[in-house]
Amino acid sequence: MGGRHTHHLNSRQRRYITEHIAGIVEDLAPLYQRHYSSNLLGRLRNKHIEPAAPRPLILRPDAFPHGEILLEGTLPHYLDGTWRHCHLQVTNRFTVESRNAKEVFRGGWGCKKELILSGCQICTSIQEHCALLENMCKHITGKSGGKMAFWDCPTEFPVFIQHPYSAPVCLATASHQEQTQWANILKAAIQHQSSALWCEASLESQAFLDAVSSLKKLRGGYQRGVLPMGNEEEVLASMLMEEVMSYLREQVFPRICGLHSRTTQAWIRLLSEVYQVAGDQIKAALPILKEKLSHCHSHLEKQISPGLQQASLLQDHIAHSITEDIWGRMLESLLHVITPRLDRTLQEVATPICDGFASTRRYFLETCDDIIDQGPKCTSIKEVLRPLSDLGLREARTWQCLARLEMGSEGQAWLQETWGVHSRTWRPLALKVQNALYKVVNKCAVMFRRLLSQYSSFSLDQSQLSAVLYRIRDKVVKVCDWLCLEKCM
Repeated sequence: MGGRHTHHLNSRQRRYITEHIAGIVEDLAPLYQRHYSSNLLGRLRNKHIEPAAPRPLILRPDAFPHGEILLEGTLPHYLDGTWRHCHLQVTNRFTVESRNAKEVFRGGWGCKKELILSGCQICTSIQEHCALLENMCKHITGKSGGKMAFWDCPTEFPVFIQHPYSAPVCLATASHQEQTQWANILKAAIQHQSSALWCEASLESQAFLDAVSSLKKLRGGYQRGVLPMGNEEEVLASMLMEEVMSYLREQVFPRICGLHSRTTQAWIRLLSEVYQVAGDQIKAALPILKEKLSHCHSHLEKQISPGLQQASLLQDHIAHSITEDIWGRMLESLLHVITPRLDRTLQEVATPICDGFASTRRYFLETCDDIIDQGPKCTSIKEVLRPLSDLGLREARTWQCLARLEMGSEGQAWLQETWGVHSRTWRPLALKVQNALYKVVNKCAVMFRRLLSQYSSFSLDQSQLSAVLYRIRDKVVKVCDWLCLEKCM
């Protein structure tokens, strides 16, 4: 993400990494095709049994104009090993683009770097960032080599972005308010980028995620419940990093360690180099794999469609037979293993979810009430709706509500000890739920605007406007409750 190009790998080690990546892609190809076929069968079957009805237009989110910017500014930031003034933009698609003035002057506005934020963590103090680095470099013994260059922030309000396998990025904001704005928007970008593949719900993305799970089982790296974060390239690059981590620590790092006094910086640069190599190679290989699948799609659909009814009956028969065979063991497990632990499990899992959803709903209701109270005093529809902007991602209270969804360390430890659920499961899940909950709020805000806009051509007195706002609030709150229930199921 923020590491400059280095050459810590010699030719033999680089060859080992590239061959390892090639092995991952080679193993993935047949699994991807198999799961693509399986998911296509499932989709065609569901479409045949129960065609999906289109959702009402009122519930669809606004189509943002292309290129709309959520936040931008020119500020010093530490990237590629140096401090420089760059223009940073966060687009409505949550891509984070960095542009250097000299590079733009030479090559145009298209000269930019996109920051990879999937799996990143944001912090706003050196102490917090030091703790992140210690966790990242906990295998390093002895002196780490002093402070990091990016800790010399030219202002008192840094925002640190730490990727699991890349060098840190630091933004130097001018005030506490600006620091909070950038930190909150970047957290939203992390949520979106981390969960983009899960939320896409396309045939290709679901087949890819299923194929990656099978691939991890095949290669011995599967951990139950741990969701991959990022797009396809980032998921495979992270998988490569997990598989070669012990090799880097035991075979590569000791050689580098002898050449560098600053061991922490050397380790981070090594990780950045390997991650960059993996990303470049995977980026070149994936389009070829996807192109082969797209060519197979029409052929597969033609093969599946004629025998769809028979395949559905056979699938139901197999499922029924399996259930009959294992019913006794399932019942015994339910009575003696699951039921005694159910109350505590529900308490640990449901409490943060209920707190997060309830506080967000309460915040939305209070915002609607503010609109109703202030509406009759306003002179335009735009002024009436102004409180809805307070629900945005820059607002501290939005993040206080979303933060309630995060499970505490005690609950995580209990679930890991009781059910064997790995601690790495929870952060991806929290990001996914936070992203989904914010989308619910955003959809409800959109619905409120659209319903009120239907009255914009009418001249309403104060009592009429109050009555309209009450009706809209009640209708939107019902939809909010329905959407929250849908997300929880």
